[in-house]
Amino acid sequence: MDTERLRTIQQPSQVEALLELFVASVDVLPDGARKLTDLNELSLVLRQLAITAGEKDKVWGAWTDNHRTWLFTAELSLALSREHGRPVLQVDMYGEHGQLTDSSNWLSARDGQWRRCAE
Repeated sequence: MDTERLRTIQQPSQVEALLELFVASVDVLPDGARKLTDLNELSLVLRQLAITAGEKDKVWGAWTDNHRTWLFTAELSLALSREHGRPVLQVDMYGEHGQLTDSSNWLSARDGQWRRCAE
């Protein structure tokens, strides 16, 4: 992937859009889960994780089914994106109590799906 395209994709709004596509693609949320857009909608622990992610130039996205809440933080991996020629997100997934449930690199495949990168 060329540097100019990576700079464009690295913009927070672009990474946030990629994160939303990732969440929709990997089917980790129950049907009917809705996106939360305001930090005040998050519990204190998830709010702090989202704020910390922003301080580290990561984006966050949270979803709820009105019973549980999930938080995802992400950043574009420049090195892996160059290597694969496709966007690669480093994604951390948190449960509603702030526990890290997964941390992986995910490749945006040409078919629109996301695939876990070999660690």
